Order: sequence, then C-alpha cells, then structure tokens
Amino acid sequence: MNRLTSPKISVTADGRFRIQYLTKRVLIVEALGQDWFDWGNETEEKPAFVAYYGAENMAEAKSRKKTIEKLYCYESITIRRRKNNRTGWPVELKIHGLSREYLDYLIVDGETADYLKESRELQPA
Repeated sequence: MNRLTSPKISVTADGRFRIQYLTKRVLIVEALGQDWFDWGNETEEKPAFVAYYGAENMAEAKSRKKTIEKLYCYESITIRRRKNNRTGWPVELKIHGLSREYLDYLIVDGETADYLKESRELQPA
C-alpha cells in the first residue's frame, strides 16, 4: 500500500509545528510546546494536531467528507482547493480535533482509495 516506510517530517521555521506525511494522501501538523489553536486532541504522550486528507477532485473530497462525518460522527471538516492546501493534491480536507485512534482509520481509507484508483487504471479499456 502507500503507507510511507519512513514518514517525511519537517518543522516550521518558527518551531511551533511539526509536519508529518503519513501516506501520499494523509499528513498531520502537530503543535509543539502547546495547543496553539485549541485543537483539543492532545494526549499525555502526543501533542495536539490537525489532519489533512488529499483528494483528486471536489467530488472525491465531498464523498470522503460525508464518509468521515458518518463513520466518526464528526463535523469539523473544511474542504480546501489547491491554492491553500498542504498536501499537494488538487483538493484536501482539513480535519480539526480528530483523535489519534481515528487517524489510523483515515490512513487506511486513503490507502484504500489509492489501491482502488490504481486497480481501475490497470484494467484494459
């Protein structure tokens, strides 16, 4: 699948945030030192974070948003276009307040989406 064997990690110039790419589609921005924006999902072991999920187009982003809202009963999701996004995908979901346990499901969802896309591309026309 697409889970990165060694996640790409960087720290912002001001040292307040760590950016960690978990898969091709999923990255998190962790608050270092304190929860700067009151994301409210820090634990004793891990800092607060916001998750980003890359999508190929608006239809996919809306579909993923609906799935996340239904599965996790979660509604703090913003859809952003390429101009403002972090993932490098044409459209992305910015997900505030997600717990670490649901982050694993988000990663699997992204890997599944990539696998299905690759499978469709390999089928003869």
